[in-house]
Amino acid sequence: STGTNGAIIALHTDTLNNLLYAGGYFTQAGGITANRIAKWDGTQWDSLNTGVNAVVICMTMYNGKLVVGGSFTMAGNIPANRIAIWDGMGWDYIKGGVNGTVWDVEVFNGELYVGGNFTTADGIETSYIAKWNGAAWSSVGAGVNGLVFRFAVYNNELYVGGSFTMAGNIPSYYIAK
Repeated sequence: STGTNGAIIALHTDTLNNLLYAGGYFTQAGGITANRIAKWDGTQWDSLNTGVNAVVICMTMYNGKLVVGGSFTMAGNIPANRIAIWDGMGWDYIKGGVNGTVWDVEVFNGELYVGGNFTTADGIETSYIAKWNGAAWSSVGAGVNGLVFRFAVYNNELYVGGSFTMAGNIPSYYIAK
């Protein structure tokens, strides 16, 4: 079998290593065990260690490593609160993680932006959006007042889409920059 045994929610291309990563609800890819995440080299599927313990929703590359977000709390055999890093050999956590589902991750101005259904990142109040600079979490202004589902970089600005009506103290109906 060349496919998976469950829905794929996220795809990401690692152009440096010529790999396609898939994440979602599946537990097998190409007939092998691949818990919710796998990589395709153009010929065959391979697992990422023991995968993660719940759905993978989003992925991006940050500092040459794959960042994975979703609703999981374990990546491989390490605690990873809904966000983890795959370095090609093993899993690592991002300090403290977040306290709710991660819906999207995006790199902008050298920092990793994380959006979803969460209010803290490593205990710091974040209001559905946070950023990671490689060493520490911080809030993005006053955040937004509802879920962040997607990011996009357009004209060198970061756009945020979701189910919010305020960005900081500015009325922003479902999209902000």
